[in-house]
Amino acid sequence: VVGGLVASRRPKNPVGWSFLGSGACFALVGVANGYATYGLLTAPGALPGAQAMAWPLSWLWVPGVTLLLSFVPLYFPDGRLVSRRWRWVVWLALFFSVTGAIFAAFRPGEIQNEGIVNPLGIEALRAILGLLDTLTFALYFTLLFASAASLVVRFRRSGPTEREQIKWLAFA
Repeated sequence: VVGGLVASRRPKNPVGWSFLGSGACFALVGVANGYATYGLLTAPGALPGAQAMAWPLSWLWVPGVTLLLSFVPLYFPDGRLVSRRWRWVVWLALFFSVTGAIFAAFRPGEIQNEGIVNPLGIEALRAILGLLDTLTFALYFTLLFASAASLVVRFRRSGPTEREQIKWLAFA
């Protein structure tokens, strides 16, 4: 709702589109989760394509989280970066979103500990899962720290109106 409201009133502001994209990702994850759970666990074989619906469930959450926790702080409240120097964080967020989604899409094993196995999981990746998890974890927290730091920098450079908007985001 917030994304739709912001995007309809200020279509050039990426904050609204980030909220909309994140909401769409999580809505699709919910649909895929319900369909796959019912078709694979509750009533096996009752729904066609239940195994195929398990695959988006494995990776679609990554862009949803990245949009919400990285892009919103970077562009909030006016839809612009603090300065040109913050572009590397945007590129890092895009890189994480794409590579994280690819990694999650082909990760072998259960999806979100729900008893549903990733249908396209590559078993050969099990040997390097520890290394990939560590790299993903480090990249993700670097990205979160940088996105939060952009809000702090923006807060220190802003006027009273923008400070109130940032306070609203921090305490909402």
